[in-house]
Amino acid sequence: MRARHIRILTLAGLVVVFIGACGQTSGRIVVRVGAGRITERELRHWTSVLAAAKRPKPGEQSRARREALEFLIKARWVEGAARSDRIVVARRESNELLALVTYAKRRGLPAVPFGWEDELKHYLESPAANSADQAWLISLSLMHSRLERRNWERIGGMISRSRVRQYYNENRRQFSIPERRDLAIVEASSLSAMRNARRALVTGVSPHVVAKRFSEGPYDASGLKMHYEKGTGGIALDRAIFSATPHVVVGPLRLYWYYVFEVLRVQPARRRRLVDVEKEIRLALARSEPTAKLDVRLARSWSSQTACQPRYLVSGCRS
Repeated sequence: MRARHIRILTLAGLVVVFIGACGQTSGRIVVRVGAGRITERELRHWTSVLAAAKRPKPGEQSRARREALEFLIKARWVEGAARSDRIVVARRESNELLALVTYAKRRGLPAVPFGWEDELKHYLESPAANSADQAWLISLSLMHSRLERRNWERIGGMISRSRVRQYYNENRRQFSIPERRDLAIVEASSLSAMRNARRALVTGVSPHVVAKRFSEGPYDASGLKMHYEKGTGGIALDRAIFSATPHVVVGPLRLYWYYVFEVLRVQPARRRRLVDVEKEIRLALARSEPTAKLDVRLARSWSSQTACQPRYLVSGCRS
């Protein structure tokens, strides 16, 4: 009896192993990418997703299959590189980005940008893509964005300090901060109201109280406008503000409406220090190197690990 039980348990174990193995190898493997793989079933699915978006003409189906396979290979490269760099995308993050992208499209709002958009756009917008497909695509976009950022940071870290300083000196205007002024300001269409507002400011009444009582304009309800730069208002208002003497109440000044204001503080124009902008300069220089692009680096690293069956040879395959 005991031997019979052992035989039954052994047989059951073999069945479980067999079923598990069948689940792992479901679909014929057509490409191996490192430890990953692409099956014929997966390729058929993504070919149909792409075809539903692009609607190829008769005779162009093989081109759709080729494009889909090249995309899947690149997707495996991104996933493999993300694992190597320990980049993890939480499901919550991909769901939030997908919701934003979908909402903008349905409402006709400006498109929400996302990483690796050129590669993913047709698949994401395809009527044949289900919710699981879309979630995976958005997850890929986040992986690609983080890999790209890390790639630029690595390259930027290898750029010499002399090259950084040269860029800084050649692009001084890019790092200049114009003069800014902090204001107490109120505006209204009534001249008498602005005369009363002026009297209140001159006698030391809080700008918040004055604005709440007299202002009809879009400025902060506190009656203050901080870090005001030229170009924020109209030309005439800018000219008046930047020619005004600090701590002197100006107005009522008639432009579009009537304005009363006082310059509380002047922040002179200045240039950001090299130490404060060095990191962004390194990123800018890294992005200017065409051979340092992430997709180029992925192909260089992963093509040797990408083995395709003879009938499925495409760009990126070793053999």
